[in-house]
This record gives sequence, C-alpha cells and structure tokens, in this order.
Amino acid sequence: MVNRFIGLDTKTADAVAMVESYCDVLSTWVKQKRLGQTAQTADWEIGTGVGKWLDGGSPDDRRALRSMKTGAQLFPEPGPAPRYKGSKNGESLEPHELSGILNRAFYEVAMKVGTEAAMGIWYDALKDLDTSSTLPAMAAATRNAAAKRLGASGGTVAADAWRAAGVL
Repeated sequence: MVNRFIGLDTKTADAVAMVESYCDVLSTWVKQKRLGQTAQTADWEIGTGVGKWLDGGSPDDRRALRSMKTGAQLFPEPGPAPRYKGSKNGESLEPHELSGILNRAFYEVAMKVGTEAAMGIWYDALKDLDTSSTLPAMAAATRNAAAKRLGASGGTVAADAWRAAGVL
C-alpha cells in the first residue's frame, strides 16, 4: 500500500529504504498519538520488547528492533548508526541501514517542530518524489515541503536534520 502511494521503483535500495522508513514514521506517529506522547517524551524506538518473542527473552526484555533517534539497529545487539556519506551515496548500504538514515532525519525534524508537523512535511515530500528518487532527492523534497509549511526556517530545520543524518 505504501509502495503504491509513494510510487517509487522499489528495485533500488534507496527506494526500498524510503518505503520502509515511511512505515516506521507512520507507526511512530501512531504510537505517540496513542500513548499521548510528544516528540520530546517519546522513546523513539520501533518494536520495543521484541526480544521477548523473537528469541525467547525474559518478560522484562525491553529491547527494540530499531531506534528512530540514532537510525541504528538495536536487536539483537545495538549496532552503529549508518552513514550515507562515505558509502558512495549509499550504494554499499542495504535498505535497512538506509531507512535508519531517513528515520534519523525524521527524528531530527520532529524534535524541532513536533511529530505532527514532521508527518505533514514527510507526506508532502513523498508526493513530490519520482520513481527513481534517492535519499538526496528526499532531503531536497523535505526541505521544500518544510519551507512551504513553516517558512524559510522550516527549510533550514529540514536541511539541518539531513546534515545530522549524514546525507547533506
């Protein structure tokens, strides 16, 4: 469903990562709304407690699959935050690593403007992508969408987020 909405050619790692990240973004937004959280009070983890059922961990096992805050894999062991720059524009990264970079950029925007506003920016940006879009194209689209929604300062917030995520 998300594939069809976004309209990306999911034969490239960047496109698969954008679809995967948008699913993470949507689930994070729903989780925050359901729990009455803000960007500042959320834990920014995907799949908290997954260790309980994936590897038979104890009932107290609170490990999550991934962190939106760092973009890193957390299960079964914490991994390093992926880096787009220095990887030949992401060519040496697989979609899960690339989606972590997108997740980190979303987190950075949400921390500045709130999760609800960040969701609107991401939604608008995804509508502006074409079938061969890359992470740098997504960065440009979110800068433009943020500037349209929030003015010039919104575009700066988005650009700063993509720099923090290692794309710009």
